[in-house]
Amino acid sequence: MIKTEKILHLKSSRGRKVRVVREHYLREKIPCFSALCQADCDNNEGKVLPGDLTHYVVPDVGIVLDFQEILEFREIQGIIFTQTACQAVQHNKGRRQYNRLRNLLKDPRHDCVLFANEFQEYSYCPREKGESQEKWQTRCVYSAAVWYYNHLAGLKDIVMVTDDAEAVAQYSSLNSGVYVITMKARARATTYYLADRRYDMLPEVLSANLCSLLGGVDRYAMSVLWELDADSLEVKNVWFGRTLIRSSYQLHYELAQALLNGDEAEVPELDKLKPEEKDERLIQLIQALETLTHVARHLRAQRDRGGALELEGVEVRAQLDSEKNITALVPRQPLEVHETVAECMIFANHWVARKIQESFPHQALLRHHPPPRQEHFSQLQESARARGFTIDTRSNKSLADSLEQALDPQDPVVNRLLRMMATQAMSQAMYFSTGAVPTEQYYHYGLALDRYTHFTSPIRRYADVIVHRLLTAALEQDRGLSVAVASNRELEETSQHINNRNRAAQHAQKLSTELFQCLFFRDRDPQTDPTCVSDAVIYAIRDNGLLVFVPQYGVKGPVYLRSREGLVVTAGADGSCEWSSGTVKRHSDHITTSSVSGSATFSLFQHITVRISVQSNRCHADSLNLEVIRNTPHETPDPDPGQSQSRVQLVQEVRRQAEEASLQKASLKPKLSREERHFCQSKQPNLYSLLEEIRELSLMDAEASAKKLCATTA
Repeated sequence: MIKTEKILHLKSSRGRKVRVVREHYLREKIPCFSALCQADCDNNEGKVLPGDLTHYVVPDVGIVLDFQEILEFREIQGIIFTQTACQAVQHNKGRRQYNRLRNLLKDPRHDCVLFANEFQEYSYCPREKGESQEKWQTRCVYSAAVWYYNHLAGLKDIVMVTDDAEAVAQYSSLNSGVYVITMKARARATTYYLADRRYDMLPEVLSANLCSLLGGVDRYAMSVLWELDADSLEVKNVWFGRTLIRSSYQLHYELAQALLNGDEAEVPELDKLKPEEKDERLIQLIQALETLTHVARHLRAQRDRGGALELEGVEVRAQLDSEKNITALVPRQPLEVHETVAECMIFANHWVARKIQESFPHQALLRHHPPPRQEHFSQLQESARARGFTIDTRSNKSLADSLEQALDPQDPVVNRLLRMMATQAMSQAMYFSTGAVPTEQYYHYGLALDRYTHFTSPIRRYADVIVHRLLTAALEQDRGLSVAVASNRELEETSQHINNRNRAAQHAQKLSTELFQCLFFRDRDPQTDPTCVSDAVIYAIRDNGLLVFVPQYGVKGPVYLRSREGLVVTAGADGSCEWSSGTVKRHSDHITTSSVSGSATFSLFQHITVRISVQSNRCHADSLNLEVIRNTPHETPDPDPGQSQSRVQLVQEVRRQAEEASLQKASLKPKLSREERHFCQSKQPNLYSLLEEIRELSLMDAEASAKKLCATTA
């Protein structure tokens, strides 16, 4: 036992500061109350933390003060309350909350204990001169967490939860076994995806490690299991519950697609096996992927019969070199395996939505997509009519069928543009509480499902965390246990908060894409650099110009045919454009410019050649300027033809190329094959991280952006 002094600065009843010095005795042996204790601790009195947990949780003082009701959830097990935190509750929150905390520590149904850290010789931290009380308390709690990790000989990871961002930066990298995380999941509500990076909702220690389904590692999960009929694939039985999962493989999208296509591919988990065993395991893996793909196609066909929509959006990823310079803008290229994973996620979300809505009819968090207003389809219908197509927008089924038939064999980009216009006409998908919305408004228009929610990405979206809690409560209710869930009012307030953060995340993603598009072209000379010249497709006509889409870079923007000085664009015999005095006449499906030197006609869905440059502005963000230089298609072929195809056509093209590649496999050089495989590798570490990049399946409302472009060209 070591004797020391504890100095307290108190205020008297008259407001005078009083310095109190107390004797303080430190002991080497303080009960740790853990079943994994390797020392001779006196753990006979009180509860003992079980040893089968994945980690222990040590909440900081601020977390215990502000989030005590969350720590009372039975789902949160293995909580170690420090003496420092308990004393803060006693002095700051009053007797009622302090007694509530004491009752929680006594309740045998909760796996939580009290650790007297201020009496332990190796975890005690005296307050330093000039140190604030909050910083000292956080340091004491972290010291207790480190002591626990060392005391248990590293057998159990310790997770310290705090609301101090500085503490995370200060302590997170000091000890490999103590993870320091923040309580910002609810405030952030979602993961923010930018053109070159993402900002996770949860700290990396959770999103990339403890809560991620890594290969060869046991991880707890909430799962939905279906029993399907072998012939019809109809659901015979469904089970919800907690599972322990150990992933056998970590496959990125390109590798999984290569296996489905029959291409040569190296699976890291099979490298150390003997050739015979490796071939057998590879055959089993391919069969599993083919079965999953077959089931996903059936699920997609079911939703298609109900009126599910297949729409298009523009997603651009910036490729950076080692010096963080932008080397390319790459639009997202869809693969069939993307659709397979997405369909399985939709299926799970649908069944979980049904379960929690049945268990809590007025307190379930669902997601609905209201039908769009018919007047928003005017541009889509006019553009399709100019190409000879008729778009029926009376229902999602008729709209899906019309878009499926609006195919131009000579120009696949036409169908993609029509689907993008349909996306712009859509309303925003929203979260809601079932007690705040009539039952007939639960329907999800885009997915053609009567019930839908988000369940599959709890490390990316806060809504999924709430749904996991509701599903857990529903399962406990089925076992006859009493459960407490958020009220309809509380859930509706949370839903509105998540909706607001989702809109902010989408807006940030849009601005990030525009920024990186400008950065890519900023240091390039548009007069000499061939990168600045590209093919563009006209998708709308305005009084003084056009709205075009550049498939190569995923750029949308106006092309002006009349300048402020009154000059108009005219085309010569070779298709080259120049500016001269003249007039502009707009028609429903084309626009004509006339001058002394000649005339030019630009029609909907016509391919033209544009020059891309950056227009600087001191008051606003830089923007891209598109200038027509030829009224004919760009002579250089698109480096990625798949980018201008619809998803269905792209899958067909991938299959055709796979068959051709298998026939020519003997003539391919092995070196080239390895280089190509290396180029196609993803930077993500595992399939789970990649499938989480399939962000919300809500249909992004780009109506505001379209209106802005229309106002600019008007």
